Amino acid sequence: MTGVLVNSVLYSDRGSWTSIGRYIFDCFEKNSASDCCVWLENGERRSISYGQMLEAVKRVGSYLFTAVGKGGHVALLGKKSLEWIVSYFGCLCYGVVVSPLDAALSREESAKQFRFSDSTLLLYDPACAGIAEHIKELCPDTHCVPLRAGDGSFSAASLIGGDFPVSEAPELKEDDLAEILFTSGTTGVGKGVMLSVGNVCAAVMFGIRLVDCASDESLLSILPNNHSFELAVGLLTPIYFGMSIILCSSVKTIKDCFRTFRPSIMLVVPSLMQLFRKEILREAKRRGEAEKLEQGLRIARELKPVGVDAQRSAAREILSYFGGRLKCLICGGAFFSEDLVSFYDDIGIRFIEGYGITECAPIVSCNTDRFSCHLGVISPYCEVRIEDGEICVSGKNVMLGYYKNPEQTARAIRDGWFHTGDLGALDEQGCLILHGRKDNLIINSNGENISPEQVENYLSTKEIIAQSVVYAEDDLLAASIYPNLRFAEANGIRDVEQAVREAVEETNKTLPHKLRVERIHIRKEPFEMTSTMKVKRGKR
Repeated sequence: MTGVLVNSVLYSDRGSWTSIGRYIFDCFEKNSASDCCVWLENGERRSISYGQMLEAVKRVGSYLFTAVGKGGHVALLGKKSLEWIVSYFGCLCYGVVVSPLDAALSREESAKQFRFSDSTLLLYDPACAGIAEHIKELCPDTHCVPLRAGDGSFSAASLIGGDFPVSEAPELKEDDLAEILFTSGTTGVGKGVMLSVGNVCAAVMFGIRLVDCASDESLLSILPNNHSFELAVGLLTPIYFGMSIILCSSVKTIKDCFRTFRPSIMLVVPSLMQLFRKEILREAKRRGEAEKLEQGLRIARELKPVGVDAQRSAAREILSYFGGRLKCLICGGAFFSEDLVSFYDDIGIRFIEGYGITECAPIVSCNTDRFSCHLGVISPYCEVRIEDGEICVSGKNVMLGYYKNPEQTARAIRDGWFHTGDLGALDEQGCLILHGRKDNLIINSNGENISPEQVENYLSTKEIIAQSVVYAEDDLLAASIYPNLRFAEANGIRDVEQAVREAVEETNKTLPHKLRVERIHIRKEPFEMTSTMKVKRGKR
């Protein structure tokens, strides 16, 4: 594939570039009759077409362009909604620098990010009104606009349904700043990552190469709005194919979305897939069908050589949990254990797993055949090299730098190469292998390197273990573990600590000696998590 023609604009694998705004407009025009976004509102199915989205984005984008001008800064605060997405697209199309804030943060942290981003306008969800008021107190000149207003007053929703005059979108250059994304910071420290128009284009063009979708298929969007993986692959990539994006703002409503919209593709992180698998196994056991489930998995596994259709047919009852049409999981965010991948592969759900980091917009590599190529081939828009075991990246997808922090930028980008802080290797095929986070690496007294994430992945397969953090303690491998109390209660387990210790011992039997956990600390409270459902390691 040497290029993709979208109306009159060519997006070439060889590096022909255009504005991300032009890409969005062309996708909306090309797919005008199809549903762009679908969602549940008070239990009712709602939708908006690509043609309607085009007009909505033009209205909101024109308003933001008039309010702050090209290059002005706007912050977005709230959970996934039509108004949030229209506002995000509007910023990208009209050259307004957008900072998606983490809706899960405290009002103090949200205000801190807002002030740091130098935004002069805040678009906020009504549920975040308290945070907006706090920001207004700290920054009196800030213009705060709700995404929706129940009393009919001015909001993003009123712009979408109104007749605000539409202006022509400005010309954007590849090096223009498009967005400032704050890293989640598993160690508790986040940074403002500056991504350019070219950075965003690189991520989207690689995303288009990786998936093969039809306009009658749908992608379920569940990951946080402020996550670069969700923005690039969950929102900007599916519009090229004319897919419907299913807006789901909470895990609590995800079953209803599965049942109503029957998604074919879903973006996930490991903790989410572990949650679904445990839910399926728990439900089967509750209904006295655990043996039947295992039999279905075994038959589906045996039918792999026959073909995916036969395999999925045998696993029909399991697939019905996801609505029956789920065919592909696009995965990122952390390590996926082979055990977890195998479960979904056995029921005929394809895994597309990649490696990315916010500073690289975020996609660096991706694997469309997970079992044969580790974390896959490198994006054609960048190069990767391994320097002292660390993954380093150079190319179109590498950020402009850290906002207002030239010293940190200079430490991260040296001689044109971004040092990711992740440890890895390239195999003989040029595919990327991830070993773990450099800052988390444990080196024992024998000089052996141990990736704690690898051990945590094995522990996560045990039902009784909800969360774990592995670390070194007196030259021994220790684990701080928060038990799955719901599982313990449902299965009549009274001595939870003993059950956890037995689970760790079972896991140890399958691991090399250097990876075995020798000390266990049971937590009474769950770990603090990032917005992408990763444990904050410094909080053990």
